[in-house]
Amino acid sequence: MTPRIPRIRPAVAVVLVVAVLVAGWGWSKWHGSDGQVAHRAAAELRDLPGVEKVVAIDDPSGAALTLRRSATPEQVEAALVRAQEAVNGGDLGLVRVRMGSAATSLSEHDSDRSRDARVLRAVSGLPEGTAKVWGDGQYIDVSAPDARRVPVVRAVMAAMAAEEIRSVQVETVGGTSQGRVQVGRDVRPARAVTVLDHLMPLAPRTYSVRVAVQAVRLLLDPGSASDVASALRTEQRALRTAWPSATYLSAVASSTEGLRLRGMGDPAPALSVVEQLGRRGIAVDSIDTDISSVDLGEGPGRGAESFPRVAAAVAALEPSLPTAARIGMAGTTGTTRSAFYGSPADLARLAEPMAAVQRRGYAVSWAAGRKQVEIAAVLPEGQEIDAGTSATAARLLRGLPWSGVGQVTVQQDATDDVKGVLVRLHSTATGRAREVTGEGYRVADPHVRRTFVDAWNSTATEK
Repeated sequence: MTPRIPRIRPAVAVVLVVAVLVAGWGWSKWHGSDGQVAHRAAAELRDLPGVEKVVAIDDPSGAALTLRRSATPEQVEAALVRAQEAVNGGDLGLVRVRMGSAATSLSEHDSDRSRDARVLRAVSGLPEGTAKVWGDGQYIDVSAPDARRVPVVRAVMAAMAAEEIRSVQVETVGGTSQGRVQVGRDVRPARAVTVLDHLMPLAPRTYSVRVAVQAVRLLLDPGSASDVASALRTEQRALRTAWPSATYLSAVASSTEGLRLRGMGDPAPALSVVEQLGRRGIAVDSIDTDISSVDLGEGPGRGAESFPRVAAAVAALEPSLPTAARIGMAGTTGTTRSAFYGSPADLARLAEPMAAVQRRGYAVSWAAGRKQVEIAAVLPEGQEIDAGTSATAARLLRGLPWSGVGQVTVQQDATDDVKGVLVRLHSTATGRAREVTGEGYRVADPHVRRTFVDAWNSTATEK
């Protein structure tokens, strides 16, 4: 007897058909989702030669690709190119690549994978620290303990030199301090290695160092004046070795304790100036080895009332400063800020008159620029310009004589060098005003400017 086939009710048939369609749609949606596309793309990368492992990452949908240290240059480049294609095609949102001590990330529109591959492979075997390659292989961020930053950057530059890779900027990131070790893109790696080899003994105390073409800037932490002088000598030797035929080299050594030495000359004379002034309680902020510039910095208690004491200390130096040297200093007394920049002779002549001006409540500055002397006075707080105050200010400024035509500025607000200007003119120390300016400055009333100019002219003694 033939078995009877059960009838399928129409309603049940509909349900079965819908279930099959829903399942198929769900499988298709699952198979075509971003996550599954990324998983398939990651699986394809996993099969490439030189690839150690690939792990899918979800945010964004991408992959973490690890290359074997033994991978050949061709294998590294092929893996990066294929990963970049997956990113550009939308299969992967991002690919993070690691090879030994080196790492890089591939995102949309990155281009030069050939250079990336060379740089990545070159820095994959660092003995310590890590190197992140970015910007089409033109930049390397190095992570290393503070005391080991110089040796690790030196290792990176040695790797660049060995592979004949140029135009790479290397900079340390992270660490417990804000200091950095940086080599500029224009520095040939072999020259950078030479410089860093010389600086290696200073590495444990190097807060920051920048190596540029024919130039080194180094900051010690900590570092006494003699430490800074010793570091400068080391920089000078490094520069002369790295660029033996250069006609211009620039070395700067400084300390977090405050002193900066500049130049390629013997630092001993500059160190002597620093020590002599220090014994008189005057700190030097920076000084050139040829003693052409001595900067005493800026700070509280460095207002014009201190200028006579500084002038006496400078006059007592043995040997004396060069006549063409420039001394700079600025400071505040209360809310009054004064500044000076000029020669030792200028300081000897102006220190007491400038202190007298400040005692009258004015802030005053005197600077011997390259083309002209610039003299400025800030009115005492609350004082307005009228005929009397203008004549007083004019006489005080003329009491700080200068040679030739200088620029004279009167301000009402010491905190703003533009908006606070009431009037600016050019004149000899004894002559009448010329080239009066005020356009673009805060002048409440043109009468204010005219009032001061009239007072200036009335106090002129020059025929």
